[in-house]
Amino acid sequence: MTNRVLFLSGTDTEVGKTHVGVALARELTKRGHRIITVKPVESGVEGEHIEDGVRLSKATGQQWPTEALQRFKAPVAPPIAAEMEHKSIDPIFWEKQVNALLDKADLVMVEGAGGLLSPLDWDLSLLDFSRKWRSAFVIVDTDSLGAVGRNRLCLSVLETAETPVLGVVLSAPEHTDQTTGKNANTLSKVVQDTLIATLPRTDNHAELAEALKGIIRNIEIHCLPAERTQ
Repeated sequence: MTNRVLFLSGTDTEVGKTHVGVALARELTKRGHRIITVKPVESGVEGEHIEDGVRLSKATGQQWPTEALQRFKAPVAPPIAAEMEHKSIDPIFWEKQVNALLDKADLVMVEGAGGLLSPLDWDLSLLDFSRKWRSAFVIVDTDSLGAVGRNRLCLSVLETAETPVLGVVLSAPEHTDQTTGKNANTLSKVVQDTLIATLPRTDNHAELAEALKGIIRNIEIHCLPAERTQ
């Protein structure tokens, strides 16, 4: 049985999950799947940079949402940013929107904020939110020192929660270290039955799609209706 909500989480903030989400959404859309991306909440939206929610929506060309469902200015955890603006975070609203979008898509891809257990509000992490659909995850991290430990922690939490993982993506960092390019092999020796992909630091769609082809296939098998993957 497929579950048409997929969650994309980082091990931490600024690890490249939007870069990965854009690449996945573009390739799945190119293959003819109706993909809608959702960023429930985004902080740090003030400034000239392109917001993560905007980048994700452009990857599919979707009509809505075109930005995160809730947006806050300060570049801190969403519940702190909301308090600074004297506003409330509304996970019930997020849930309703994801459910509504399922009527329009083959797959709704939900990107978190920060790491797997980072607070989206004071009572809710991305893992907590995902339980409403019992969805699968793709985990994103930087291909840098500490990647093995960070991913083992996330995978352990997801295993305890009986939550399937369709793959881990190690994204090339801006500044490499002695472990860059080696972490995938090291992680594969201590993690069983988890697909691990390494992503080059490029915007070339063909290169990104090739690097992610195993995870894309897992998404097609486990998250998309059978008639859409023939």
